[in-house]
Amino acid sequence: MVNLNKHSVSPPAIAVKLLHWCLPKQSCEYMLGDLEEEFYLRSKRNINGAKYWFWQQAITTSGVYLKQNIASMVLLKAATVILSLLLFIVVFQLIVWLHNADSLDGFSPFFFDTLISGKIHMAIFESAFWQQLPQTWSKIGGWSFLFDKLSLVFSFFSCCLFVYLERCKINSAHQLALLGCIVVFIPYIIGIGYINFYAFQAKMVGPVLSFTLLNAFYLILPVAYMLLRKIQRG
Repeated sequence: MVNLNKHSVSPPAIAVKLLHWCLPKQSCEYMLGDLEEEFYLRSKRNINGAKYWFWQQAITTSGVYLKQNIASMVLLKAATVILSLLLFIVVFQLIVWLHNADSLDGFSPFFFDTLISGKIHMAIFESAFWQQLPQTWSKIGGWSFLFDKLSLVFSFFSCCLFVYLERCKINSAHQLALLGCIVVFIPYIIGIGYINFYAFQAKMVGPVLSFTLLNAFYLILPVAYMLLRKIQRG
């Protein structure tokens, strides 16, 4: 980086700020150093020409980085909307099936062992799961099975932690997206480990699965909303 105090002229201040606004901090430091060095060399011959050149480079460079950033944010926004809605629907279907299915007819022979090990997500790869959905939906007599106090409390504190980290620790929308996935899925992964570690009987697996699924169900849309808000703010 060139020491500006050694020169009687400086690059256009607004052009320099434009680079700071559009470029990542580390990239900006190196890029600005190279541009300033070239600017001072050119200013010895023609100061106006050097300023024009610096503006041209600043606009071109900022445009490239800004275009890449916008494209990345658009893709992340679309992925957030599509995947969160898809995941919300799938988790909801798993909850409905878990609470209303009374038979494993049509499932693969080893699916029962998979289920009691806590891996209920494997049900979505079974054709019988989707074939039974109309039947399980017809058995819904109310929506009380979607409300669980412990899951609500746990998801509330998880949501508060997510908001805190988003405001204080996380600067990148991509980092926030990764954190959101962790917040939503970690309880489910821990639940699978918990079930296998204590080797629960089949009748004890259901409540644990219900807790982990409901926790994800409560968190998916709030986390997606906060991520979209982060993307919108840039």
